[in-house]
Amino acid sequence: MKLNKKEKEIQKGVEREEWKTVSNPAHKKRARRIQRKFITKIRIYQDKSRPDDSPNWNLVTTRDLSSSGIFFNYDQKIPIGTILEFNMTLPCAENVHCLGKVRRIEEEAPAKTSIQKIPVYGIAAHFINLDRFIRESLESFAKKFGSEK
Repeated sequence: MKLNKKEKEIQKGVEREEWKTVSNPAHKKRARRIQRKFITKIRIYQDKSRPDDSPNWNLVTTRDLSSSGIFFNYDQKIPIGTILEFNMTLPCAENVHCLGKVRRIEEEAPAKTSIQKIPVYGIAAHFINLDRFIRESLESFAKKFGSEK
């Protein structure tokens, strides 16, 4: 499978982030969390070599957000290691479009509707290509409105 230039850059970014957090525990510093709800669009990263990828965006609500990642609720399990695309509008940055890698899944109590129970999963993803300016904006915003975890 041959990767294009953008896909190679993304792969390098993923490998660098994995090294920082897995091989080098010193990089496991927790960023300040912004524990506010934001509506965010997500979808599975559009890898050209996988024709079954959905072009549709799904809306999710964040549980918390930081300069290093995002935690949101979703009605489906997303496998660990999956690359997601995020498109969000935040108070500290106009339009944020970035990629993240799913790191953790938490099964929540099902949401009850009048007809059925809907499964809810907490999905934690680590940003892998967040622009430096946006990362700094998120850090600044978190200092004002966030909390350390």
